[in-house]
Amino acid sequence: MHCFVGMTENQHITAGQITEARDFVGESQYVFCLRFPTTQGTLSRWEAKGPPKNGVVAKRVHAVVAPILSRKAKADEVAA
Repeated sequence: MHCFVGMTENQHITAGQITEARDFVGESQYVFCLRFPTTQGTLSRWEAKGPPKNGVVAKRVHAVVAPILSRKAKADEVAA
């Protein structure tokens, strides 16, 4: 599983990181939720209150969001 720069699999993805990842790839909530898969309503709740911190869903959220945040960090580094 990929890890966001300095982030281990044991660290939790936050609500803000989900939004940041979605914004970076330029997807609507509806399109982004298909990556998990889940519903747009669930993704909206995760962006407001954070995703689950344990279990299969937490691992899937990490597997989807962490690589996107890693790409974003690299892109930000190049742009700086």
